[in-house]
Amino acid sequence: MEDDNRKGVVVKGPWKQQSKKKVKIPKDPITTQIQEDLLFAEDLTEHLMVQLIHTMGENNFDLKDAAFIRDIGFISECCKSIIFRDIGLKHPLGLIIEQLDAKTKGNYIKYTKEELIRMLGKDDGKK
Repeated sequence: MEDDNRKGVVVKGPWKQQSKKKVKIPKDPITTQIQEDLLFAEDLTEHLMVQLIHTMGENNFDLKDAAFIRDIGFISECCKSIIFRDIGLKHPLGLIIEQLDAKTKGNYIKYTKEELIRMLGKDDGKK
């Protein structure tokens, strides 16, 4: 095979894909922008999670394990929270992270599960 010394063009992704979700876009420009931002966050989160799950599957993680499915759902919401914050939207996990950050000063790994529950408080069952 010949050596091809030409430089290729790299196109960075992810690209905004057409969402499969049907959304009725209102005429109000502010509401329209919020809906577009929400769709962008959903699409980007989905893209990230598909890549993550695919890579974990390639590395022999048990993708059908109940704990894996629970954890990956949480990671998905964490990703969405990061995206929301960056585009100026609020996400419920953002509030939890702010509380954790204030109490742990950014060092989450030195706390046990019991300490984190004590800091955040018990789940009262309300959404």
